[in-house]
Amino acid sequence: MTVGLSLFSTLAVNFAIAQEGAKGEDKAMGNFVELSDSKWKKVFYDPCTEDWRNQWSLDGQKATITNQRDGMDFIGGPKAFNDAHHAVLWTKQDFKGDLKIEYEYTRLDNELRMVNILYIQATGSGRPGFDKDISAWADKRNVPSMKSYYNNMNALHISYAAFGTDNTVPGKDYIRGRRYMANGLNGTELDNEYEHTGFFDPGVPHKITIIKRDRDIYMHIKNKQKEMLCHFINSKFPPITEGKIGLRHMYTRGARYKHFKVSLLAQDTVNAEVLSKIYEIKTAAELATRLKSADPGDIMVLPAGNLEDWTIDVKTSGTKEAPIIIKGQGKAETIFTGMSSIQIKESSYINLENFSFSNNSGTAIAFSSTNHCSVNNASFTKITAKRIIKIEGNGKNNEITSCHFFKNPSKNIEIIIGNKSEPVETIIRDNLFEDVPPIGGNGRETIQIGQSQTVYGEFEANTLVENNRFIKCSGESEIISNKSSGNRYIGNLFQECEGELVLRGGVGCTIENNRFENCTGGIRLSGKNHRVRNNVMWKSKGSGISLMYGVSNEAPAFYLAVSGCTIENNTIVDAGSPGIQIGTNRERDLLSNPTNKKKLQGNPSRYGTHFDMTIAPYDNIIHSNVIYGKKGNLITADNAPQNIFKDNLAFSPNIKADTDNMYHFIPLEFVDLEAGNLTLKATSAFTLSSGARGKVCEPVQLKKPK
Repeated sequence: MTVGLSLFSTLAVNFAIAQEGAKGEDKAMGNFVELSDSKWKKVFYDPCTEDWRNQWSLDGQKATITNQRDGMDFIGGPKAFNDAHHAVLWTKQDFKGDLKIEYEYTRLDNELRMVNILYIQATGSGRPGFDKDISAWADKRNVPSMKSYYNNMNALHISYAAFGTDNTVPGKDYIRGRRYMANGLNGTELDNEYEHTGFFDPGVPHKITIIKRDRDIYMHIKNKQKEMLCHFINSKFPPITEGKIGLRHMYTRGARYKHFKVSLLAQDTVNAEVLSKIYEIKTAAELATRLKSADPGDIMVLPAGNLEDWTIDVKTSGTKEAPIIIKGQGKAETIFTGMSSIQIKESSYINLENFSFSNNSGTAIAFSSTNHCSVNNASFTKITAKRIIKIEGNGKNNEITSCHFFKNPSKNIEIIIGNKSEPVETIIRDNLFEDVPPIGGNGRETIQIGQSQTVYGEFEANTLVENNRFIKCSGESEIISNKSSGNRYIGNLFQECEGELVLRGGVGCTIENNRFENCTGGIRLSGKNHRVRNNVMWKSKGSGISLMYGVSNEAPAFYLAVSGCTIENNTIVDAGSPGIQIGTNRERDLLSNPTNKKKLQGNPSRYGTHFDMTIAPYDNIIHSNVIYGKKGNLITADNAPQNIFKDNLAFSPNIKADTDNMYHFIPLEFVDLEAGNLTLKATSAFTLSSGARGKVCEPVQLKKPK
């Protein structure tokens, strides 16, 4: 019997199954117990202690979501009756068939109004613009108003810990089921409703189990004092069979979630007919044999200890619902050494987890033409190969998450883009890169995305590099080297690095909400139509943001002139060179280096024919930035008049204003400048608004300094 269901046989059980009567109550209870004891296959699990973005997506931009040891705190926006402050978390995964959904819920708010909602198997209406896959029109739910859902989705809906929008009476809660028909909210109620339940007091953990079986939906709720069973019946509408699961918090509502699990009823679901098999692997040969006949959902557990010279070749596939998993024992107890490597070719849904590579002399992991493959919670130490992880071929949606790279004299991650190698939508998230030693020249980028901007710079790789930490990454001048387009660098931290985040070319990249502390520089740009916003540079030895001269404004070009870029809402404090430099390396001759000369002149179809950097940055907008420099390092433009400067704020206590119309010279006060808290005090002459990593300035209308 499922853990906890034995309580149903005791007299102490206090069920509240309203409006069904004693016989209906007994029948519902019996059906629920029978279903709970059926054979289920777990297809989704989130302990809620790791980054929510691994398995969820968010509608709405005002919510706060924090993962910690105690679970996931999900809190809607603070403004009641403002639709922008609603929020919905959706599983990235879809589920087909009958479901069991289990999780722990603890209410965090004290609100007497508004509701929480669980959406079950939501799909779009299929009308133009509202695809069946709701992720295809997520942009229409940036403001997640309720009507966007019930007017355009098919879904089951359960409101709980719910109160009327004008309620003022504690304990006047309700639990209600609905079936959205993509045609408004009226008339969508399911049979049975529960009022004044006495559950969901703030701070009290509740175990919730929901079983959806055809037209019946059971919701079992339990805390330490009592439990109840709700039974909703979909007697009037077509049944729901597939879609995503969602958690809605109306404005002002918040809760903590733990151990969110979804299971499919095995007897009814094709994907669940073959339950996962776990194999305890002893040798590399045994693993090779198992992989040749692996089924979706199989889990290969590698032995603990040092695995020397293991070569693992994978050419098979799992499914979205049942990936094939190759994992180590515990956390980093399985250690690959010597020439060990894992090569995954032409495969999908292969997950690598929980192991280490140490002192290897070859590439550790290679993804070649793979889709939806991942490496998670692995560590890589003192790898001497040219690169550690390589992604190449025509694949998509591969992920490197929660890994630790330490003291590696190598490129840590290389995404290879070429004529027959076009990996797209790669995710590099929540990794720690530490102590990359200098090479004394070129070729040791911590992350490299593309190798030739002159030929493939406009290829849209659409890579996401998010929430990583780079500590003392000093391999060369480019910590991250971008030579492709459409990539996003968001929320990363750089500390004490001898290098910069460098866009060597490309089109339409985003650099947002990153923080640089005590590095040699910050962000360096070449290329077109990039957006650099909400970044913080503190105590940079060089400039904070620099826009380079180019040799051409059209590809091919070894350095493409910077144009059409937006530099906004960045904060740069105590840079060693000008905080923002518009135009660097003017009139540099790339042929002055003999090695460059031979390479560049020998291949004009690849590198072009112009090698003097004479084209200034142009048509860029530099606005609403904050620059503070004790040495007077503010904003400079080197012979680059064709750019727009607007509402930038700059100050130095040691110089007089010399703005050249590029900034407003006005005293700037920070909360704690020396400690790196660069939040601007309200005593400065502008307003404040929240940014992802602290406060960013929004200047009020200022008069030009005299």
